[in-house]
Amino acid sequence: MHTTIKQAQRQGASYALRATLVTEVIIALLFFTFLLSVTGSAQMFWDIATYLGVGNFTVFILSSLLFAILIGRRAGVKVLVKKKRHAWIGLISGLEVVLLSTVLCSLVTLLMQATAGALEKGWLLNYVMKPFAWLGLLCLVPVSIAGLWYGHKLKSKLVR
Repeated sequence: MHTTIKQAQRQGASYALRATLVTEVIIALLFFTFLLSVTGSAQMFWDIATYLGVGNFTVFILSSLLFAILIGRRAGVKVLVKKKRHAWIGLISGLEVVLLSTVLCSLVTLLMQATAGALEKGWLLNYVMKPFAWLGLLCLVPVSIAGLWYGHKLKSKLVR
């Protein structure tokens, strides 16, 4: 059966949305488990969540879902219509979603701080470098696995 571009976009967005939601839950659970095992208390997790704020979490989750839909549509076409390498497309797509979401979240936080008053010394480190360090530490492996799974699921849809 020949897959149309619209069908490929729909499938790509659907699988990307699912992969993103599952990955975000898994990363949150891994992070919570890590903090719980290191500190022996859930308080550290709540302190970090309070420090980052509801706004940051909301921006990150909404932007990651939006980018998952947009990038998933493109990935669906590449895998289902153009028959590109599914593992590579899935991996790169997953990393793009997290990278773009992190950039957007960092920019929003930086702008909120800038409008609230003068930026503190070391703003580049605090608002740009640290988020990407945490991204590499916490997200690289789970997002890579999810991206590979995503590419495989798209290819399996092609075989049906």
